[in-house]
Amino acid sequence: MRGLIDPPSGPWAPTWIVGLLLAGTVLGWVEYTVRGMGHEPGMGSQTALWCHHRQRLESGGPEQVVVIGGSRLQMGFSLPAFREELPDLDPIQLAMAGTCPAATLHDLAEDESFNGTVLCSGNARMFQPTHLRDQTHLIEHYHETWGPGEDLGLIMAAPFQLNLALLQPHLSAPLVVPMLLRGKRPGPNYVTTRFDRTRVADYTKINLERVINARMEILKAEFRRTVPTSPEQWRKIIGKVHDDVRRIEERGGRVVFLHLPTRGRYAELEDNFHPREVFWDVFREHVGALTLDSSEMPDHESLILSDESHLDYKSGERYTRWIARELVARGVVSAP
Repeated sequence: MRGLIDPPSGPWAPTWIVGLLLAGTVLGWVEYTVRGMGHEPGMGSQTALWCHHRQRLESGGPEQVVVIGGSRLQMGFSLPAFREELPDLDPIQLAMAGTCPAATLHDLAEDESFNGTVLCSGNARMFQPTHLRDQTHLIEHYHETWGPGEDLGLIMAAPFQLNLALLQPHLSAPLVVPMLLRGKRPGPNYVTTRFDRTRVADYTKINLERVINARMEILKAEFRRTVPTSPEQWRKIIGKVHDDVRRIEERGGRVVFLHLPTRGRYAELEDNFHPREVFWDVFREHVGALTLDSSEMPDHESLILSDESHLDYKSGERYTRWIARELVARGVVSAP
């Protein structure tokens, strides 16, 4: 007598084939639809991806060049262009959008095994008291939680995330369904992240003026609720950064601060709240490390910043090649 849980007999192979074809057809239709709406595939696991590349420093040496900062350096620094200029070096992108790098610089100073080169975004806002702990959550996750299991999960998920736009985090059902019920559709992601953590923006997908205005309002709100840093406090902050620089360079490493370009309203707002002569010029004088200002780059006026603060892809390549050549010219790294 057949058991209650025994499957019915029959030709199951054709059933499975038809089922898989139907599932594939639905999946293909959804992918075609979301791509038609302007969505692109890309890495969505930002914290895990950061930790994956952070762990590369555990087995490295002086050939490693670590890039730390926020979105402007994550989008404006071209790893391929840097490798073409300096093929003997190993660039690692650890910049994280929406954050400032002071905590990561300190973490590298604490890491006695690190003796590579650090390229760090350096402007007044990056090292204000309100931003000194921006990247602490990444560092804590790496040192306290990250392990082989999570790394394996990231590696296994990466091929799917890099080839299927429907797997983008902002297209998850809990986010999309309420929007659809309100008669709205999720807007296209104009910024995508590659596995090497490079970010690429396509500003043709968005209302650029609206994005710039929104960013201006965020900065204005931040500046309104921030108590201006006194010259004495600023010097103390620089002193702590100088200590981190000294610890890295005592082990044979190097630290270079990069002042990236800004334009228009963004530059005006930054300069009004953090006057160059009060903050950046003092930082350059006392931080104890090489600083490279984009204004020193030949023909820097022709760099394209579509949203007034982020270099476009081609300008990012030019900027990166200039950085690489300056590192050689200033004796930070050896020529290939």
